[in-house]
Amino acid sequence: MKKTLMIMALVCVLILAGCGKGSQSPTSDESTTSEAAQNSDIEQEVTDESEEEAMPIKERVSRKAVSGATLTREDGNVSFVYIMADDSVVSEEGVNFGTIRREDNALVAADGTYVGMLGLIELSPYRDAKVALSLAERMDSRVGVMYQAMVSYMVGTQGFTAENIHMMDCGLDPDLQIEQVEALLGNKPDVIIIAPCDVNNVSEITDMCNKRGVPLVYIMSEPDEAEEIRWKSEKIRACYAGPDGIRSGSDQGAIVAALPNKGDINEDGVVKYIMLQGDPNDRTGCARSEYSIRSLNENGIKTEMILLQRADWERKKAKKVISDALEKFGDEAEVIFCGNDEMALGAAEAVEQSGRKNGKDIYIVGAVGSVDAMHAILDGKMTGTVFDDYKAQAEWAGNRAASMLDGDDTETVFYTNPTKITAGNAPEMIEYCEK
Repeated sequence: MKKTLMIMALVCVLILAGCGKGSQSPTSDESTTSEAAQNSDIEQEVTDESEEEAMPIKERVSRKAVSGATLTREDGNVSFVYIMADDSVVSEEGVNFGTIRREDNALVAADGTYVGMLGLIELSPYRDAKVALSLAERMDSRVGVMYQAMVSYMVGTQGFTAENIHMMDCGLDPDLQIEQVEALLGNKPDVIIIAPCDVNNVSEITDMCNKRGVPLVYIMSEPDEAEEIRWKSEKIRACYAGPDGIRSGSDQGAIVAALPNKGDINEDGVVKYIMLQGDPNDRTGCARSEYSIRSLNENGIKTEMILLQRADWERKKAKKVISDALEKFGDEAEVIFCGNDEMALGAAEAVEQSGRKNGKDIYIVGAVGSVDAMHAILDGKMTGTVFDDYKAQAEWAGNRAASMLDGDDTETVFYTNPTKITAGNAPEMIEYCEK
């Protein structure tokens, strides 16, 4: 009815305006501008009404609610309901159950009959916020596990609505990620969380989001320093929440430095190593590579790199690289440092097939801290890894998304703390991850 009256009012205004033109000339530019503004206001009201009618019922109801409640009926059934400004109680499907009786928080139907008791709860300010996620890897990867933890935290702790969280994964295809981000932005999200698969695309993705006025949180792989400086200088609403490559790399080196022989298997005074990288442009990965060796050197251990090779974070590629390297360098390689655990597991397979044994005549150190890697450590196939707590990262991402929605975007970088994992603490870390 309201929409019809608005449309009729608009028609009347246009007719009167037309009649005025036929009988007299405009008295001033001011009257013409005022009339246009009135017409614009009416059109906007009609548009807003149409958009509201197109919303799912649950979203319409939740937006008008002042609080929520659990309704416990006499038969013991419990359901969630919304409390409206007029004290009416409405279900998520839009059904009006009756009115809340404020003296005892009981729900009373229109005919005065008792329906049940209401346990009032404060509605989250994020319940209607639309969240978009673009992940850099397949959902069956560790990133997928982190995604599940993130959604669980955002819904269970922060009060986001699962139906309003939309995710796409690009399977390590940077061009596909650009397309997917564009598609996600088309749904007008309030905030977007991105695990970039190519840090070279970060500036483009940032500009895409900034142009639409959508704040964004980067996770997993840190953009380069120049990009983070640009966020502040250009007042772009973006931040990074994830692992600190410097600390992760330092911990990798510390694992080797703590070995009885400090990684120097042939006891010639120099640790000869192979360095496996994922993406040489990835800031987090590069920091791991640099600081794993710097950590050894700062502990007085001399080092010599015999091979630096890219394996794109993949197990199969790492296995091939290490197989070829062991054939070429033989027993010369004493330590294999890997930018992530997938590459470390591939290296472990290659070492085993070559007839060498981890922990005896070579050491393999990974990063990220996957459960598969922890089991490999317990089986003696890897020496250690560095756990970048995905649960902490999930919480950081959710907290930063909420802060962005609240307008707090003064800080741009938030690091999670890594944990060194060896055979001694692997069992408890597996238990932590599998909870």
